[in-house]
Amino acid sequence: MRHLYTLSILAAAPFSASAQATGTQTAAPVVGVWRILVPSDAPPSCRDMSVEFRGDGTMLTKSGALVATETYSLVHKERGWLLVMDNPRTNGQPNCQGLPAEFVVKHLVLREYVEVVGDTLRECNADSPVPDCLTMVRRGVQPRTPRP
Repeated sequence: MRHLYTLSILAAAPFSASAQATGTQTAAPVVGVWRILVPSDAPPSCRDMSVEFRGDGTMLTKSGALVATETYSLVHKERGWLLVMDNPRTNGQPNCQGLPAEFVVKHLVLREYVEVVGDTLRECNADSPVPDCLTMVRRGVQPRTPRP
């Protein structure tokens, strides 16, 4: 399972330079706080994971007691962006699954393909031959559930 309910990022998962707007980079679509949607069988401590993309090219990920910061850059690709992370740092605490911070950092996926549609962000491992994705919603927005 790739998403050890850690950094995305993140979500926390989740990169180089900054996301300041240039000819090929823009941060506007991802800037903000995103809640990572986890499967119903995820540990209760993982149900409030979040990733905050900041306009200065830094991001903050929270997973259980683990708090991590990284830098990120975005390059426009097709309908979304290539998200690249760098410089991961943590507070040394375990993530929501109890995994040590060192393990989480060692297993970070540093290149993700990101699509943002409205208040939903879909993030997929850019280097995986099979889809390995997670979904986030902007903090304060309830995810839509299909009607029966």
